[in-house]
Amino acid sequence: MRIFKIIGITLSSILVLISFSIALSYFNKSPREKAEFWFRAQRSFPQGTINEHWCLEKSIQSDSTFHRAYMEKSVAFNKRGQYHEGFKLLDKAVEIAPVENLGYRGSIKLYMFHDFKGAIDDFLRLDTLTPEVTDAPWGEDIYHVIGLSYQQLGELDSAKKYYDLSIQKKSALLGETWVDVKTFLYYGLVELELRNYEASIVLFDKAIAYSKTYSEAYYYRGLAYQRLNNPIAACANFQESYAYFNKGYTMSNPYYELPYQLYLSTIENSMDSVCLKGQ
Repeated sequence: MRIFKIIGITLSSILVLISFSIALSYFNKSPREKAEFWFRAQRSFPQGTINEHWCLEKSIQSDSTFHRAYMEKSVAFNKRGQYHEGFKLLDKAVEIAPVENLGYRGSIKLYMFHDFKGAIDDFLRLDTLTPEVTDAPWGEDIYHVIGLSYQQLGELDSAKKYYDLSIQKKSALLGETWVDVKTFLYYGLVELELRNYEASIVLFDKAIAYSKTYSEAYYYRGLAYQRLNNPIAACANFQESYAYFNKGYTMSNPYYELPYQLYLSTIENSMDSVCLKGQ
């Protein structure tokens, strides 16, 4: 029994020494290193949980200039639609590090908050701050999201200008196949709204050429043909859209409705109004 007691005391001493070494190491860290320590710790917990927020708050308390903690803490609030809390944190992140956070804030304003003017202001400011770089806020080409923001405001000429810029710059750098197919779709919708139906079809054709299962592009191309009084082509496109939509090929997001998001009932109504009449 004596040997077990000695082993127990030894192990306890080792654990105390390890704990003391870890504590000493932590307290010897700089404020930024402490902030980064807690920022790494929050990754062990699900987003939006009490433990994650506690770690992020400790990160902010350790270094009030550590912008990544403010931005990360804002995410769960914005996903839940608690924009008042989310934007207080996100605005602070932008204040500290505008280049790193303007694009994300602009995307939140565009897609979730629907502050389209604010989104444009953020994207244009970011573009000005990075003249040698073509930014990609939230993974999307900056000129694409500027064009989409103008489109939501009904400023269609400005939307066209930035969609053209997005296509031209990406094509010149990497080739047209690298252009986001949504750019062709949204540009086509601008032309559709302007009643330039042939021009819209050309753009929808490109979207489909680069994404054969693009149910939205088939649907809106069908609308363009319908408005050109071509019910046969319209019906064929609605049917293609319906088929691909039912196979799961459709744009969606679990946190917000996308611009021009397509629904099965919309396709069915168009098929009923066009295809049945053509029989």
